[in-house]
Amino acid sequence: MKKAQLKTALLTSVVVAAALGMSSIASASILTNGSFENPGVSGYEFLTPEELLGWKSTGDVEFWNRDIGAQPNGPAPADGSQYLELNSRDGGPYSIFQSFDSVIGTIYEVSFAYSARANTNPAEEFSFYFGDVNGSGDTFNIANGNTNDWTNPTYNFMATSETSKIAFTAIVPSTGTVGNFLDNVIVIDAPEPGTLALLGLGLAGLGAARRRQKS
Repeated sequence: MKKAQLKTALLTSVVVAAALGMSSIASASILTNGSFENPGVSGYEFLTPEELLGWKSTGDVEFWNRDIGAQPNGPAPADGSQYLELNSRDGGPYSIFQSFDSVIGTIYEVSFAYSARANTNPAEEFSFYFGDVNGSGDTFNIANGNTNDWTNPTYNFMATSETSKIAFTAIVPSTGTVGNFLDNVIVIDAPEPGTLALLGLGLAGLGAARRRQKS
């Protein structure tokens, strides 16, 4: 390989590494306990609001562990070994929510996994909220009819306050004890266009260097 080509390849490698490094730093979830791994449970257990780590709730919730006392009528976890069932006891509807520091005007990417527990008619349903802690934000009602598998939506939102909130609330059933599995809830800073462009430039440079090497 000629010196010029070697320099190009080395520079491209540095650019790609820098872009990937920035991307991995930005991808750390802002939320605490987004996969509901803590506290650890055996089989399935009801947890009071005081027992939840990171989250708050309007009532008891239910944690499932498929590695210890695996349940036959639930999916394998989308992440880790545990997940949450939003409907746990009569007397709902139940909500879980978590607040976090945010920067006004910053775009945040929110993703999560959801699955139905039972094949019911009407289908299980829950609402998903992202906004400020005073209720000014966006709410989506999500029908949840897919059992034993996860659906993984992703949303982008702009923060309008220095403290933002994410929440999930059971709709169907509103008071029943069966329904609405959640797992792998993640909030990150949305990837900046400059970072993606830098990564693309690095990959393009690497491809050009390889073509010159072959010729």
